[in-house]
Amino acid sequence: MAFYARELNLDAHQQAELRKLLMEQREQVQRLWTDTTLPAAQRIQATKAIEDATSDRIRAMLNEEQRKKYNPPRPPHDKLIEAQSTSVEDWMRLISARQGN
Repeated sequence: MAFYARELNLDAHQQAELRKLLMEQREQVQRLWTDTTLPAAQRIQATKAIEDATSDRIRAMLNEEQRKKYNPPRPPHDKLIEAQSTSVEDWMRLISARQGN
């Protein structure tokens, strides 16, 4: 979170809102991954949907200048394939690292 606050120049209100959104995302993902009724492939898709929804909510709270910094270009196709071939454990570590945990 500190990375986003610094790089996007978030004010105190935005920092509090970002913290809330990231905590909600983390709780949703944790609940999802403890649900043993879903196969791992569905949990991965649902986790991505949670991440996308959180990104949309973050974008909505940013001003135009901040949004430009937050909206990085999509990775090249070969990077997407590489990311899809990683293990679930590696993927979850990556998400956790992105959240600053």
